[in-house]
Amino acid sequence: MPDDVKASSVADLKTDASFSKKIVGIDPGSGVMIKAVQAIKVYGLDGYKLQASSGAGMIVGGWLTLL
Repeated sequence: MPDDVKASSVADLKTDASFSKKIVGIDPGSGVMIKAVQAIKVYGLDGYKLQASSGAGMIVGGWLTLL
């Protein structure tokens, strides 16, 4: 994780405002996106929005990006 990110685990995202409650994933319907939806539920990340993106879109900073 970059130095400016306080979270060191998925559970820490509940209290870390660094990502503005946005998670950027890869193509809709991919296995990673399905697992991301499950993780949001399992870890109780209420209010987090999962946004599908392209590879180029995931390069943009300020979001939690899943590969």
